[in-house]
Amino acid sequence: MPIRETFWNIPHWAETAQYILALLTAIVFAYGVARRILRWRQGRPEKRAGHFWARIWSLVTQVLGQRRTLDETYPGIMHFTLFWGMLVLAIGTALATVDWDVTHLFFDFQFLTGWIYIAFELALDLLGLLTIFGLGMAIYRRYGIRPARLQNFPVKTLTRDDTYALVMLTFIVLSGYLTEGLRIAVTQPDWANWSP
Repeated sequence: MPIRETFWNIPHWAETAQYILALLTAIVFAYGVARRILRWRQGRPEKRAGHFWARIWSLVTQVLGQRRTLDETYPGIMHFTLFWGMLVLAIGTALATVDWDVTHLFFDFQFLTGWIYIAFELALDLLGLLTIFGLGMAIYRRYGIRPARLQNFPVKTLTRDDTYALVMLTFIVLSGYLTEGLRIAVTQPDWANWSP
């Protein structure tokens, strides 16, 4: 039966270390969020009564629909593919975490099994390709064609900050493909064709 093999070929000590590091990361993240909230609360509240649904609609169109960035074709497609690709991959990672660390651990049940798992893996593989496409567009735009609007920033800043972000995002996506590919090559499951 198709099922997600979490921690395939990982020794127990490494699995334990992963949970310890995840806990430390969550603590550092919570500390950073708490510091930001304390800073924000020092300011005066903004009067926003009566515009709730307009703000929700703006969220849907500007954030989820990427309307403003899609006004220009190349950067619009680039941002759209990066946003939706990384968002779906993050949601997929969260679902896999819940499947293994919550439902499997506490209830001895996994929901990423059978055709649900196959559809899940296929969707993540395709969205990963979309993300790589968007990253390629970003790299080419940032360092190849480099439009006039991007030339207002010092090259040193572009080299350090943007290169780091683009390299890390590319590494995240490619390492996911590499890990999945190695697992499939070794275990050779019947459903391997659904993970292109």
